[in-house]
Amino acid sequence: MSKNNMLIVGAIIVIVGGLFWYYNMGGFESYMPNTSATATPTPMTSTNPSVEAKGKVEFLITDAAASMQGVSSIMVTVDSMAVRSDTKGWVEVGGEAKTYDLLALKKSSELKLISDATLEAGVYTEMRFHVSKIMVVDSKGASKEAKLPSGELKIKGEFTVNADKTAVVVFDFLADKSLHITGDGKYIFAPVVKVDIKNDVTVEMATNNVVKVAGGSNSASFTVGMDEKGELKTDFILDTKAKLEINTTGNVMIKL
Repeated sequence: MSKNNMLIVGAIIVIVGGLFWYYNMGGFESYMPNTSATATPTPMTSTNPSVEAKGKVEFLITDAAASMQGVSSIMVTVDSMAVRSDTKGWVEVGGEAKTYDLLALKKSSELKLISDATLEAGVYTEMRFHVSKIMVVDSKGASKEAKLPSGELKIKGEFTVNADKTAVVVFDFLADKSLHITGDGKYIFAPVVKVDIKNDVTVEMATNNVVKVAGGSNSASFTVGMDEKGELKTDFILDTKAKLEINTTGNVMIKL
């Protein structure tokens, strides 16, 4: 072998040996992908945008009606309730039927629970609940079912759910402005409801679904009323002196 060839072979041996030593000493680690490491999961904290913040809303019912002669009880059965947001659409917040005596609530000045819901934080723009039955008991103990122009109460009203806070929405049925009697002695119940909304309150659950509310800030207060066609309107009360009747198809009509 010539001298030059020997020098070339020697140089190659030196280079290969150096590379081998460098690799085993970890010199290539910064260039080699780590395929054995397991990625650490992102902690589920309130600062993680993938975790949606939530708050609570208590939907309550009461009655601030004036005294009503000849009527001892008005029993309202609420079947279900839902709320709507622009991002989530309609969200069910209660599906258990409950019956409330409006005049008993008036007498005791109590707030009773319709639904206790945990909702995603944000703005909600509408509320809807279904009333399946109204039973009226007169002062002699006789009971009759009242006709509802519509069993669905869809109320437009904005409320905000704040993260880790509690809001309340109070539906105050004004029974004395809602109950009507036809010329032939039938009852018609066209609900008039005052809605009060408060944020960041403290609530205490007592016995028999009674709720006590403390603190917080007033968010909104408005009144809606149902006409003879079943439509809810802001600041509307069906004239208590109007001559109402229930026609052969079961619809409520105003006699002219």
